[in-house]
Amino acid sequence: VWTTTVFDVSHGRLVPFLAAFLIWWNRKKIISQPLSTSWAAMIGVVMALVMHWVGMRGAQPRLSVLSLILLLWSLACLFIGWKRARYLIFPAAILLFMIPFNFLEQQVAFPLRLMVTDLSVAIAQLLNIPIRKVGSQIFDLSGRFQYDVAAACSGIRSLTTLLCIGAVFGYLTQEKWWKRSVLFLAAIPLAVVGNVIRVTLIIVAADWFGQAAGKKVHDWGGFVIFVVVLLCLFGIGTLLDMDHSKWLRKWTGRFASRKGNVTP
Repeated sequence: VWTTTVFDVSHGRLVPFLAAFLIWWNRKKIISQPLSTSWAAMIGVVMALVMHWVGMRGAQPRLSVLSLILLLWSLACLFIGWKRARYLIFPAAILLFMIPFNFLEQQVAFPLRLMVTDLSVAIAQLLNIPIRKVGSQIFDLSGRFQYDVAAACSGIRSLTTLLCIGAVFGYLTQEKWWKRSVLFLAAIPLAVVGNVIRVTLIIVAADWFGQAAGKKVHDWGGFVIFVVVLLCLFGIGTLLDMDHSKWLRKWTGRFASRKGNVTP
């Protein structure tokens, strides 16, 4: 599936290498724990085999892939013990991102397309660009250009990629789980905002220079916007690393000193 052009999920082949890197990152923690055998992990092995059987009988290959991930971790836990295998939970979880998310087309991608279209058109109209929309299609009232926010432009791929990056970035840089969760969830609004900016820039370029200019922004603007959104995600991580108590005391002290200098 990674090699097909239907779903555009060629990035999926990089995910196993990312999981291997996370295992290498935790190598010292893993080796520091005692080697043992955890027979309780046989529960996970049996569950994985049952999931694979159900997936094959029901023609649900994704269920079989899920069972493979569970089987890999359960076998590791069986032979090296829980104390070592617990450091493999997150690398195994990251493997979920190697599964194509195209099955979310109706539940997530289609509503996302409509929302991106609505927001982009609203912004363009605030900029006095005469356009209208029909579903996910955008038309210039003078007939100079028209676009369709297709499934590939819904942002589902950038969303899943940012979620993966946010999860890994939070895992590598943060110790507290709430901070890791913030970085993971921050990828959702950032992906949506980035996609809205991209579509809006396409409309603006087409209004100024014609349909061909909008197409160039479509072809090259996505990468630029993704880099900017990625930098914003890293910026959020920097804010989480700040000593907020020190910052709060500093500004509280300034406010108190200014208040004390006010003459009644």
